[in-house]
Amino acid sequence: MFDKGRSPGGRLATRRVETPLGEVRFDHGAQYITAQSPAFARLMEDAALAGAAALWAFDDSTAGPDVPSRSPVRRWIGTPGMSTFARHMAAGLAIETSARVTRIRPDGDGWRLEIERAGQRQSESEGPFDAVVVALPAEQAASLLEPIAPVLAGEAAAARMAPRWAGLFAFDRRIDAPFDVRRFGADEPLTWVARETSKPGRSGPEAWVIHAGSAWSRARLGVTSEQAADALLRAFCALVPDAPPPIWRQAHLWRYAFVETQANSRFAWDPILRLGVCGDWRVGPRVEAAWVSGDSLGAEVRNALNPNVPSLRGT
Repeated sequence: MFDKGRSPGGRLATRRVETPLGEVRFDHGAQYITAQSPAFARLMEDAALAGAAALWAFDDSTAGPDVPSRSPVRRWIGTPGMSTFARHMAAGLAIETSARVTRIRPDGDGWRLEIERAGQRQSESEGPFDAVVVALPAEQAASLLEPIAPVLAGEAAAARMAPRWAGLFAFDRRIDAPFDVRRFGADEPLTWVARETSKPGRSGPEAWVIHAGSAWSRARLGVTSEQAADALLRAFCALVPDAPPPIWRQAHLWRYAFVETQANSRFAWDPILRLGVCGDWRVGPRVEAAWVSGDSLGAEVRNALNPNVPSLRGT
């Protein structure tokens, strides 16, 4: 597995920051995980037994008129960060990080990958591989697939993913807000505000994560991180007027953050090319959706390459 990030997990991300008052952890991507299918619920429970996940019960009674309050849905988080759950899932896999695939090209009956590695001037070739699975945001998948699989690329190009600015703020004291979590409608400037230190296993200075709405973020794709942080802090202070100045702040742009238009199937697999595509954008805007897509494609690839091997799907 080749991953252009510094660690596996994508938006299952946690940023650790040293402040004058100690370390702070921000889950600045996915905020929590829900499990609707029995197989994924078992995966979350297994992660909890391993210490990599825990239930987060927060009061969302102040969520607003358009958001159901006090939802009975069980919400999971990675502990001590969302990235911990990603690493738990990745245990035992051969993963090379900081390695960006720039090209997939035929090589006899298989494929070769052109890889750009951090700190190297020239890309390098890896392979040959019997099959390739592309697990990327829709726009990036479309670009990579277009030269070799126009039909698969067209499916990815038809999907749509929205951007989200995320604001990360640490403070020198606990903020007396009437909520730990506040959710807003999809079309509002903010969609999510959460006290990170309300999550199980979190400690250290007061920390908050703020997610902007898709329209707000799309209109500010060209601003700097500092400008986005300023704007998000102003929005937060409008909600909590007595918030002190942060001791640390940063904004992060998730350019492909939220599935707006999804594909019509869980995955795509071309048995002739031995080329597959999966991702949350094929199913919906949830962590479980990405797992469902990958799990379904994994079963298809396993059956195609090793038809006599018993399936372990869903385990």
